[in-house]
Amino acid sequence: MRHWILNSEFWLGLRQDTDILAIIKILQDPLLRGIPPALTLYEDNFDDYYQIKIENGSGADWGYNDDQYIFSKIKKAIEVSTGLYEIAGDGVLEYEEVDDFLSLLQEVYEAY
Repeated sequence: MRHWILNSEFWLGLRQDTDILAIIKILQDPLLRGIPPALTLYEDNFDDYYQIKIENGSGADWGYNDDQYIFSKIKKAIEVSTGLYEIAGDGVLEYEEVDDFLSLLQEVYEAY
């Protein structure tokens, strides 16, 4: 039997002066428990000091859904990832923006 799997990775690079409470709020979000985010620190890079890698994915048998269903999931994941980038693409994520970021992130998870 043939199967398909979709996987999404989002790298969130944040400046060194980012509020640590914003980072903690992302890392402790219950949505991310299945595949916990990874935090890496780059001490020599002020603009990309914190990097949070967020992953998710799912799959099914080919006969379960048609190609258009799968393509719609891919399209949704790309659209939402673009929105995530628009919130924090400049390396700045204020604590007040974390809820918006996590709401969009949930859409990626629901897309699969």
